[in-house]
Amino acid sequence: ELGRLSNSPLDRYSGILTRPDLLAEIARRLGSERVWSASQLKDYGLCGFRFFAKRLLKLEAFQEPAVGFDAAQLGSLNHRILEETYREIAERALSIDEENLQTALDIFADAAEDILDRAPELFDFRATSTWQEEKQVLRNRLEALIKKDFSPESPLAKFGDRRYVHGLELAFDDVEIDLPAERLKLRIAGYIDRIDAVDDKLVVVDYKSGTTAIERREMEIGRDFQMMVYVLVLRRLLERSGKQNEVAGGLFWHVRNLKASGSFSADDEDDNAAIQMARQHVARNLEAGRAGQFPARATGLENGKCSRYCDYAHFCRMHVTSRYKASPPA
Repeated sequence: ELGRLSNSPLDRYSGILTRPDLLAEIARRLGSERVWSASQLKDYGLCGFRFFAKRLLKLEAFQEPAVGFDAAQLGSLNHRILEETYREIAERALSIDEENLQTALDIFADAAEDILDRAPELFDFRATSTWQEEKQVLRNRLEALIKKDFSPESPLAKFGDRRYVHGLELAFDDVEIDLPAERLKLRIAGYIDRIDAVDDKLVVVDYKSGTTAIERREMEIGRDFQMMVYVLVLRRLLERSGKQNEVAGGLFWHVRNLKASGSFSADDEDDNAAIQMARQHVARNLEAGRAGQFPARATGLENGKCSRYCDYAHFCRMHVTSRYKASPPA
Protein backbone atom coordinates (compact mmCIF):
# COMPACT_ATOMS: atom_id res chain seq x y z
CA GLU A 1 0.00 0.00 0.00
CA LEU A 2 2.86 2.36 0.80
CA GLY A 3 4.36 1.52 -2.59
CA ARG A 4 1.15 2.48 -4.37
CA LEU A 5 1.02 5.80 -2.53
CA SER A 6 4.67 6.60 -3.21
CA ASN A 7 6.25 8.04 -6.36
CA SER A 8 8.30 4.89 -6.92
CA PRO A 9 7.89 3.33 -10.40
CA LEU A 10 4.88 1.19 -11.23
CA ASP A 11 5.40 -2.42 -10.17
CA ARG A 12 3.54 -5.72 -9.73
CA TYR A 13 1.18 -4.07 -7.23
CA SER A 14 0.11 -1.45 -9.75
CA GLY A 15 -0.32 -3.24 -13.05
CA ILE A 16 3.14 -4.43 -14.16
CA LEU A 17 3.61 -8.18 -14.66
CA THR A 18 7.03 -9.58 -13.74
CA ARG A 19 6.74 -13.38 -13.50
CA PRO A 20 8.42 -15.03 -16.52
CA ASP A 21 5.56 -17.49 -17.09
CA LEU A 22 2.99 -14.69 -17.12
CA LEU A 23 5.12 -12.57 -19.42
CA ALA A 24 5.46 -15.50 -21.83
CA GLU A 25 1.69 -16.02 -21.80
CA ILE A 26 1.04 -12.32 -22.42
CA ALA A 27 3.55 -12.24 -25.28
CA ARG A 28 1.68 -15.17 -26.84
CA ARG A 29 -1.78 -13.68 -26.41
CA LEU A 30 -0.82 -10.23 -27.66
CA GLY A 31 1.62 -11.43 -30.32
CA SER A 32 1.56 -10.78 -34.03
CA GLU A 33 -1.23 -13.34 -34.58
CA ARG A 34 -3.78 -11.49 -32.46
CA VAL A 35 -6.61 -9.82 -34.39
CA TRP A 36 -7.69 -6.60 -32.67
CA SER A 37 -10.84 -4.52 -32.76
CA ALA A 38 -11.18 -0.75 -32.41
CA SER A 39 -12.88 -1.22 -29.02
CA GLN A 40 -9.97 -3.34 -27.72
CA LEU A 41 -7.51 -0.66 -28.78
CA LYS A 42 -9.66 1.94 -27.04
CA ASP A 43 -9.72 -0.06 -23.80
CA TYR A 44 -5.91 -0.02 -23.65
CA GLY A 45 -5.87 3.62 -24.73
CA LEU A 46 -8.12 4.57 -21.83
CA CYS A 47 -6.23 2.52 -19.25
CA GLY A 48 -3.90 -0.48 -19.39
CA PHE A 49 -5.56 -2.07 -16.35
CA ARG A 50 -8.99 -1.75 -17.96
CA PHE A 51 -7.74 -3.73 -20.97
CA PHE A 52 -6.09 -6.32 -18.71
CA ALA A 53 -9.23 -6.85 -16.59
CA LYS A 54 -11.69 -6.85 -19.47
CA ARG A 55 -9.84 -8.47 -22.35
CA LEU A 56 -7.33 -10.80 -20.69
CA LEU A 57 -8.93 -11.74 -17.35
CA LYS A 58 -12.36 -11.43 -19.04
CA LEU A 59 -14.00 -10.05 -15.91
CA GLU A 60 -17.58 -8.88 -16.27
CA ALA A 61 -19.54 -6.55 -14.02
CA PHE A 62 -22.58 -8.07 -12.34
CA GLN A 63 -25.77 -6.84 -13.97
CA GLU A 64 -29.11 -6.83 -12.18
CA PRO A 65 -31.94 -8.25 -14.32
CA ALA A 66 -34.02 -5.45 -15.80
CA VAL A 67 -37.00 -5.00 -18.10
CA GLY A 68 -36.81 -2.86 -21.20
CA PHE A 69 -33.79 -2.45 -23.46
CA ASP A 70 -30.28 -1.46 -22.44
CA ALA A 71 -27.79 0.82 -24.20
CA ALA A 72 -26.33 -1.97 -26.34
CA GLN A 73 -29.78 -3.13 -27.47
CA LEU A 74 -30.77 0.45 -28.24
CA GLY A 75 -27.66 0.86 -30.38
CA SER A 76 -28.40 -2.36 -32.26
CA LEU A 77 -32.00 -1.30 -32.81
CA ASN A 78 -30.99 2.11 -34.21
CA HIS A 79 -28.38 0.51 -36.47
CA ARG A 80 -30.82 -2.10 -37.78
CA ILE A 81 -33.48 0.42 -38.77
CA LEU A 82 -30.97 2.75 -40.42
CA GLU A 83 -29.30 -0.17 -42.19
CA GLU A 84 -32.58 -1.43 -43.66
CA THR A 85 -33.60 2.10 -44.67
CA TYR A 86 -30.36 2.99 -46.42
CA ARG A 87 -30.07 -0.45 -48.00
CA GLU A 88 -33.33 0.17 -49.84
CA ILE A 89 -32.15 3.66 -50.75
CA ALA A 90 -28.96 2.14 -52.19
CA GLU A 91 -30.85 -0.53 -54.12
CA ARG A 92 -32.97 2.19 -55.73
CA ALA A 93 -29.81 4.19 -56.53
CA LEU A 94 -31.30 7.29 -54.90
CA SER A 95 -29.02 10.24 -54.38
CA ILE A 96 -29.02 11.68 -50.86
CA ASP A 97 -30.50 15.12 -51.50
CA GLU A 98 -33.70 17.09 -50.99
CA GLU A 99 -35.50 15.85 -54.09
CA ASN A 100 -35.48 12.29 -52.74
CA LEU A 101 -36.38 13.10 -49.13
CA GLN A 102 -40.02 11.99 -49.26
CA THR A 103 -39.11 8.69 -50.91
CA ALA A 104 -36.48 8.11 -48.22
CA LEU A 105 -39.03 8.87 -45.48
CA ASP A 106 -41.51 6.40 -47.01
CA ILE A 107 -38.80 3.72 -47.08
CA PHE A 108 -37.90 4.54 -43.46
CA ALA A 109 -41.53 4.35 -42.30
CA ASP A 110 -41.89 0.80 -43.63
CA ALA A 111 -38.56 -0.37 -42.19
CA ALA A 112 -39.18 1.24 -38.79
CA GLU A 113 -42.68 -0.16 -38.45
CA ASP A 114 -41.56 -3.70 -39.23
CA ILE A 115 -38.47 -3.71 -37.00
CA LEU A 116 -40.01 -1.85 -34.04
CA ASP A 117 -42.99 -4.22 -34.00
CA ARG A 118 -40.60 -7.18 -33.70
CA ALA A 119 -37.90 -5.44 -31.61
CA PRO A 120 -38.44 -7.29 -28.28
CA GLU A 121 -38.08 -10.60 -30.08
CA LEU A 122 -35.24 -9.49 -32.37
CA PHE A 123 -33.14 -7.92 -29.61
CA ASP A 124 -34.19 -10.12 -26.69
CA PHE A 125 -35.74 -7.70 -24.20
CA ARG A 126 -39.06 -7.54 -22.41
CA ALA A 127 -41.17 -4.57 -23.43
CA THR A 128 -42.39 -2.33 -20.63
CA SER A 129 -45.76 -0.62 -20.29
CA THR A 130 -44.21 2.47 -21.91
CA TRP A 131 -42.93 0.61 -24.98
CA GLN A 132 -45.45 2.23 -27.34
CA GLU A 133 -44.29 5.70 -26.28
CA GLU A 134 -40.64 4.64 -26.48
CA LYS A 135 -41.17 3.36 -30.02
CA GLN A 136 -42.51 6.74 -31.07
CA VAL A 137 -39.51 8.53 -29.54
CA LEU A 138 -37.11 6.22 -31.37
CA ARG A 139 -39.02 6.64 -34.63
CA ASN A 140 -38.98 10.44 -34.28
CA ARG A 141 -35.22 10.56 -33.64
CA LEU A 142 -34.33 8.41 -36.61
CA GLU A 143 -36.75 10.24 -38.88
CA ALA A 144 -35.12 13.53 -37.85
CA LEU A 145 -31.70 12.12 -38.75
CA ILE A 146 -32.87 11.11 -42.22
CA LYS A 147 -34.47 14.52 -42.79
CA LYS A 148 -31.22 16.21 -41.85
CA ASP A 149 -29.17 13.82 -43.97
CA PHE A 150 -31.22 14.64 -47.07
CA SER A 151 -30.99 18.40 -46.45
CA PRO A 152 -28.24 20.99 -47.10
CA GLU A 153 -27.66 21.05 -43.32
CA SER A 154 -26.36 17.47 -43.28
CA PRO A 155 -22.93 17.22 -41.60
CA LEU A 156 -21.93 15.16 -44.65
CA ALA A 157 -22.81 17.96 -47.10
CA LYS A 158 -19.30 19.41 -46.79
CA PHE A 159 -17.92 16.38 -48.64
CA GLY A 160 -20.04 17.04 -51.74
CA ASP A 161 -23.48 18.02 -53.00
CA ARG A 162 -24.63 14.70 -54.44
CA ARG A 163 -23.99 11.62 -52.37
CA TYR A 164 -24.93 7.99 -52.82
CA VAL A 165 -24.85 5.04 -50.43
CA HIS A 166 -21.76 3.03 -51.37
CA GLY A 167 -21.82 0.35 -48.66
CA LEU A 168 -23.53 -0.69 -45.41
CA GLU A 169 -22.28 -2.76 -42.48
CA LEU A 170 -19.00 -3.36 -44.29
CA ALA A 171 -17.37 -6.22 -42.36
CA PHE A 172 -13.59 -6.55 -42.40
CA ASP A 173 -11.70 -9.46 -40.91
CA ASP A 174 -7.97 -9.70 -40.28
CA VAL A 175 -6.95 -6.61 -42.25
CA GLU A 176 -3.29 -5.76 -41.66
CA ILE A 177 -2.22 -2.13 -41.30
CA ASP A 178 1.26 -0.78 -40.73
CA LEU A 179 2.33 0.97 -37.55
CA PRO A 180 5.27 3.39 -37.15
CA ALA A 181 7.58 0.85 -35.55
CA GLU A 182 10.05 -1.58 -37.03
CA ARG A 183 8.30 -4.74 -38.28
CA LEU A 184 5.22 -3.89 -36.19
CA LYS A 185 1.88 -4.51 -37.87
CA LEU A 186 -1.67 -4.46 -36.55
CA ARG A 187 -4.22 -7.08 -37.55
CA ILE A 188 -7.72 -5.74 -37.11
CA ALA A 189 -11.35 -6.80 -37.54
CA GLY A 190 -14.69 -5.05 -37.28
CA TYR A 191 -17.25 -3.34 -39.49
CA ILE A 192 -18.14 0.12 -40.77
CA ASP A 193 -21.77 1.22 -40.40
CA ARG A 194 -22.04 3.11 -43.67
CA ILE A 195 -19.91 4.41 -46.53
CA ASP A 196 -21.14 7.17 -48.84
CA ALA A 197 -19.74 7.94 -52.29
CA VAL A 198 -19.18 11.48 -53.51
CA ASP A 199 -17.73 11.53 -57.02
CA ASP A 200 -14.77 9.13 -56.78
CA LYS A 201 -14.30 9.60 -53.04
CA LEU A 202 -15.67 7.68 -50.08
CA VAL A 203 -16.88 8.97 -46.71
CA VAL A 204 -17.22 6.89 -43.52
CA VAL A 205 -20.33 7.30 -41.33
CA ASP A 206 -20.49 5.72 -37.88
CA TYR A 207 -23.73 6.02 -35.88
CA LYS A 208 -23.62 6.64 -32.14
CA SER A 209 -26.65 6.26 -29.87
CA GLY A 210 -25.07 8.33 -27.09
CA THR A 211 -24.42 12.07 -27.10
CA THR A 212 -20.82 12.10 -25.88
CA ALA A 213 -18.72 13.73 -28.59
CA ILE A 214 -15.59 11.93 -29.84
CA GLU A 215 -13.29 14.77 -30.80
CA ARG A 216 -10.05 14.64 -32.77
CA ARG A 217 -8.12 15.17 -29.53
CA GLU A 218 -9.13 11.66 -28.44
CA MET A 219 -6.91 10.29 -31.22
CA GLU A 220 -4.13 12.76 -30.53
CA ILE A 221 -3.79 11.74 -26.87
CA GLY A 222 -4.28 8.03 -27.60
CA ARG A 223 -7.69 7.37 -26.06
CA ASP A 224 -9.87 6.51 -29.06
CA PHE A 225 -8.73 4.96 -32.34
CA GLN A 226 -11.99 4.19 -34.13
CA MET A 227 -11.68 6.80 -36.89
CA MET A 228 -8.01 5.89 -37.40
CA VAL A 229 -9.01 2.24 -37.84
CA TYR A 230 -11.79 3.03 -40.32
CA VAL A 231 -9.65 5.31 -42.47
CA LEU A 232 -6.61 3.02 -42.59
CA VAL A 233 -8.65 -0.15 -43.09
CA LEU A 234 -10.76 1.36 -45.88
CA ARG A 235 -7.62 2.57 -47.64
CA ARG A 236 -6.10 -0.90 -47.38
CA LEU A 237 -9.28 -2.58 -48.69
CA LEU A 238 -9.35 -0.22 -51.67
CA GLU A 239 -5.68 -0.95 -52.30
CA ARG A 240 -6.36 -4.70 -52.18
CA SER A 241 -9.23 -4.47 -54.66
CA GLY A 242 -7.34 -2.24 -57.07
CA LYS A 243 -10.04 0.45 -56.94
CA GLN A 244 -9.07 4.06 -57.51
CA ASN A 245 -11.42 5.61 -54.94
CA GLU A 246 -9.96 7.85 -52.29
CA VAL A 247 -11.09 8.13 -48.66
CA ALA A 248 -12.29 11.72 -48.36
CA GLY A 249 -13.12 11.58 -44.66
CA GLY A 250 -15.55 10.41 -42.05
CA LEU A 251 -17.50 11.33 -38.96
CA PHE A 252 -19.47 10.02 -36.00
CA TRP A 253 -23.17 10.89 -36.11
CA HIS A 254 -25.04 10.94 -32.78
CA VAL A 255 -28.64 9.81 -33.21
CA ARG A 256 -29.99 11.32 -30.00
CA ASN A 257 -29.01 14.95 -30.65
CA LEU A 258 -28.26 14.79 -34.42
CA LYS A 259 -24.81 16.28 -33.86
CA ALA A 260 -21.66 15.05 -35.58
CA SER A 261 -18.27 14.69 -33.92
CA GLY A 262 -14.78 13.44 -34.71
CA SER A 263 -15.01 14.66 -38.29
CA PHE A 264 -11.97 13.68 -40.36
CA SER A 265 -11.06 15.24 -43.68
CA ALA A 266 -8.26 13.88 -45.84
CA ASP A 267 -7.57 17.46 -46.98
CA ASP A 268 -6.97 18.71 -43.43
CA GLU A 269 -3.32 18.58 -42.33
CA ASP A 270 -4.23 18.56 -38.64
CA ASP A 271 -6.63 15.64 -39.12
CA ASN A 272 -3.95 13.66 -40.93
CA ALA A 273 -1.44 14.50 -38.21
CA ALA A 274 -3.93 13.16 -35.62
CA ILE A 275 -4.16 9.86 -37.53
CA GLN A 276 -0.36 9.56 -37.45
CA MET A 277 -0.26 10.37 -33.72
CA ALA A 278 -2.90 7.70 -33.10
CA ARG A 279 -0.79 5.15 -35.00
CA GLN A 280 2.16 5.99 -32.76
CA HIS A 281 0.05 5.56 -29.62
CA VAL A 282 -1.19 2.16 -30.80
CA ALA A 283 2.38 1.04 -31.53
CA ARG A 284 3.52 2.05 -28.04
CA ASN A 285 0.52 0.35 -26.45
CA LEU A 286 1.19 -2.90 -28.32
CA GLU A 287 4.82 -2.91 -27.25
CA ALA A 288 3.94 -2.10 -23.65
CA GLY A 289 1.20 -4.73 -23.53
CA ARG A 290 3.49 -7.42 -24.90
CA ALA A 291 5.95 -6.48 -22.16
CA GLY A 292 3.28 -7.07 -19.50
CA GLN A 293 2.61 -3.43 -18.67
CA PHE A 294 -1.01 -2.78 -17.72
CA PRO A 295 -0.79 0.21 -15.37
CA ALA A 296 -3.85 1.46 -13.52
CA ARG A 297 -3.32 4.90 -14.95
CA ALA A 298 -5.81 7.04 -16.82
CA THR A 299 -4.75 8.75 -20.02
CA GLY A 300 -7.15 11.60 -19.38
CA LEU A 301 -8.94 12.67 -16.21
CA GLU A 302 -12.31 14.43 -16.09
CA ASN A 303 -13.50 15.51 -12.65
CA GLY A 304 -11.08 13.00 -11.13
CA LYS A 305 -12.42 10.13 -13.26
CA CYS A 306 -10.73 8.20 -16.06
CA SER A 307 -13.90 8.11 -18.15
CA ARG A 308 -17.59 8.76 -17.68
CA TYR A 309 -18.12 5.11 -16.78
CA CYS A 310 -15.89 2.10 -16.24
CA ASP A 311 -16.88 -1.34 -14.94
CA TYR A 312 -13.52 -1.64 -13.19
CA ALA A 313 -13.38 1.71 -11.38
CA HIS A 314 -14.45 0.13 -8.07
CA PHE A 315 -11.41 -2.12 -7.78
CA CYS A 316 -8.55 -0.70 -9.86
CA ARG A 317 -7.88 1.59 -6.86
CA MET A 318 -6.29 4.28 -8.97
CA HIS A 319 -7.49 6.80 -6.38
CA VAL A 320 -4.82 5.49 -3.98
CA THR A 321 -2.10 5.22 -6.61
CA SER A 322 0.25 8.13 -7.12
CA ARG A 323 -0.23 9.87 -10.47
CA TYR A 324 3.51 10.50 -10.66
CA LYS A 325 4.64 6.91 -10.95
CA ALA A 326 6.85 6.11 -13.94
CA SER A 327 6.38 3.07 -16.16
CA PRO A 328 9.33 0.73 -16.57
CA PRO A 329 10.80 0.59 -20.09
CA ALA A 330 8.94 -1.73 -22.48
